[in-house]
Parts: sequence; structure tokens; C-alpha cells
Amino acid sequence: MDLYPSGGYLLEIKSHSLFSKWFSESGKLISKLFQRIREMVEDEPDALFVILMDEVESLASSRVASGGGGDPSDAVRAVNSLLTSLDSIRRFGNVLVVSTSNITGMVDGAFVDRVDWMVKIDLPCLEARYEILRGCLGELERVGILDLGAGAGGDVGEGEGDGVVNDGKIQSFDLVVHNAKQNEGATATGAGAGTGAVGDVQVGTTNYTYHTHSEKLLECAKLAEGLSGRALRKLPFQSHAFHINCSPTGNVSMADFLIALKAGVERKVKGEI
Repeated sequence: MDLYPSGGYLLEIKSHSLFSKWFSESGKLISKLFQRIREMVEDEPDALFVILMDEVESLASSRVASGGGGDPSDAVRAVNSLLTSLDSIRRFGNVLVVSTSNITGMVDGAFVDRVDWMVKIDLPCLEARYEILRGCLGELERVGILDLGAGAGGDVGEGEGDGVVNDGKIQSFDLVVHNAKQNEGATATGAGAGTGAVGDVQVGTTNYTYHTHSEKLLECAKLAEGLSGRALRKLPFQSHAFHINCSPTGNVSMADFLIALKAGVERKVKGEI
């Protein structure tokens, strides 16, 4: 905040709104937009302006692919206007332009040359897949679709480690992996000792309460390798729709839902849903 005492602004450019059916009008709309941005930046030099251009390939599509020849097409004029506009704001030290694209091969080479830092974001790793699914299950519980049920056992919550039951909550990724690594050599006691259900695991002088719900969710996350974040977020709802026969009350136990989720993941990986 010392650099920008006036705070910051996030300006999101909606690419589709900058295209017009009238020839050459798209380029003019882009120029007017960036002129307005320059005026805002000049009015507040102590504020940070972040310009977000999502799906930038629609604004900065390759001019080679657009076909060149005599008179440039409207799309080419729009790209030229965008490049000129970007050059006009480079002199401002309080402007950061962020663009995203999942079709990088369609982005114009001149636009790519102007990019100072390119970051490739891969598909979600195992930890990310687990936490995405865990978050979706938490939302289903919040709205009453999932019923953990009293006395169903529980997991240790984050930062806990004395056998504290957390109402059946799914463990965080770090904790479930830690417990899984320790379970083989640990001494298991309690209601689920030797059954693979619920119990207490002693690691050194610390007791951990564990639950196979977390381990089953981790198994689903492993099976979901190669799926995008959007696909993962839809999976719990698709699994509920295709693999759950709702009870009269409408809610489902966590154990039953995790079985359905595994079936949903397997079908999604096969391309069946």
C-alpha cells in the first residue's frame, strides 16, 4: 500500500462487447476504451490499475490466420488497434495488464512479443483435485443434501491432534496424507481398530482420529487425474444426479455419496458423462 496509497482498481474488459457489425467500428471501440483507461490512470497516479482481458484470443487473434491480402479485415483492424492501445499505456508505472487464453496458438505473435511474463497453468494436481472435491462436498453439506449424521465418526480438523472429533468433516489434504503415511506403523485403537472404519491412531505421543471418508475422497481425486477444474466442480452434482436414489428426506449419507462420486469420476474419465 506504500506504493499505491490510493488503493487499486480491477478493470475487466468484456471482449464480446467491443465487436460491432459495422466495418472498422470494432477498432474504434477498442481505442475509445483504452483512451478512457488512460484518463482514469492520469487522474489517479497513486492508484494501481489492473486490466484483465479474459479469453484474449478473441481480441488479439492471429492476423496471419485472419488472412491478409489487400484491405485488412475488421478483425485485423481490431488487433492493430489493441496493439497500438497497449503501447500507449506502457509508459504508466501503475498499470498492470493481465490476459488469459486457453487457445494460445490463436494469439497474434505481435501481442505475444509484448508480454513480459507468461505463465502456463496446468491441470489440477492431486492436492488441488482433492481440495476442489472437498469444497464441493462442503457446499452440498451446507445446503442439506449431504447428511453426515450424528455419531458417524469424524476426522481431526486442521490444527487439531488429540483425538478431537470434527463432526465427520472431511480432512484437509495435508492431514489425510500425513495420517495415511503413518497408519501402517501406527498403533490403532478405538471403535474402528482393525476394521478400516473409524478409530484413533497414535503417532509418537499424538493421537489422531481418522475416518475412511477422507481416504475414499483421496481415492476419487487420484482417479480424476487429467480432469479440468470446471469438470471437477461439476462432478459431485453429476454423481448425485446419476448415481443417487434420494431418501424421503432428500439427504444422503457421506458414505453413500462417496460411492456415487467414485462411480461418477470413473464415468467422467471414460467420457460417458
